[in-house]
Amino acid sequence: MTTVAGRRVKKATSGLDPADPAHTGGHPSHATHSALSAERIKHLEFIQAVIGRLAGNSFLAKGWAMTVATAIYGFAASRLSPAIAAIGMVPVAAFWLLDAYFLRHERLYRFLYDDVRQPDADVVTFSMDTRPYNGDKWASWRSVTFSITLAVFYGSPKPPTAPAPRTQRPPCSPHHP
Repeated sequence: MTTVAGRRVKKATSGLDPADPAHTGGHPSHATHSALSAERIKHLEFIQAVIGRLAGNSFLAKGWAMTVATAIYGFAASRLSPAIAAIGMVPVAAFWLLDAYFLRHERLYRFLYDDVRQPDADVVTFSMDTRPYNGDKWASWRSVTFSITLAVFYGSPKPPTAPAPRTQRPPCSPHHP
């Protein structure tokens, strides 16, 4: 087992590279699929089902965040109340954290899936334990909460790829000092 970009990765022991389409009949998963037992394949299906549910929950959280925020900000605009608008930030932040929770667990299960799909995996059959991957930097709360997809959707104070704000407004006309 070696470490690549902070993740534990197992090396292939055979001379064939499972990711090389020339050795797998054109599809990278064919070599891995044929070497896996029926139990291992069922285990992968269980993990994939969890990943699918987490992704669906994340989608629903985004939908509810938009609905609640629109309702609160619409009410605040009709009352011309900045206080109500400020209160509207609370459910948005709560949905952001809930969405980050789903994304973090989705990533943890993807790491488990990657290990289980390896022919020489030492993962216990039907184990759904993701604790061994908690130390991965891509599954940290900070990494997930401020990931580009969540930061852009929920309006992070400083998205990772946002350009620096302008410090000076350009004049309206050339004759303006």
